[in-house]
Amino acid sequence: MRKYLILFLIISIIGLCGFSMCAKAETFGETKRAVISVPEGQTIHAIVTTPLTSNRLSLGQNVTMVLGEDFYYNNKVIIPVDSIVYGSVIRVSGASAGNIGELMLRFTRITTPYGIQIPISAIVKNDTKVGKITGLNTEFHTEAGDVDIPVTTPIDLVLTQPITVNPEIYNTNY
Repeated sequence: MRKYLILFLIISIIGLCGFSMCAKAETFGETKRAVISVPEGQTIHAIVTTPLTSNRLSLGQNVTMVLGEDFYYNNKVIIPVDSIVYGSVIRVSGASAGNIGELMLRFTRITTPYGIQIPISAIVKNDTKVGKITGLNTEFHTEAGDVDIPVTTPIDLVLTQPITVNPEIYNTNY
């Protein structure tokens, strides 16, 4: 009888251990399937939180934007509302002596409200294909020809490289 009890306990322990290993493998598999790749060319709608003015910004200066709405891809929330988009000035010149102001920005990171960092490569979406904003190709310009985009202005960003995210991490927090 004692032999059978010991054998039963060993089988139970092995069964439980085996079950946990299966559960862990299944959880890992689910997490792996939750990873989504968003191709370049997708548009992210953002709102300016740093004034974008060609006569006041300097090369390398940091700029920020915020997502005013969730960013969806394939019917999944990829980046939630209120995420902060970080970028910097990669080219700037103020209007002077007949030349119009010019501004180029590169966005490299998004931080979600849950603290998750998403590396990106994005530019301001416009017809130049390089994200250059001038005193001519924006409705926000001064009489002198400078770029002047105030805070709370909606701006579209376009991904210049694909991003890979696991939105399940924060989708469960909704």
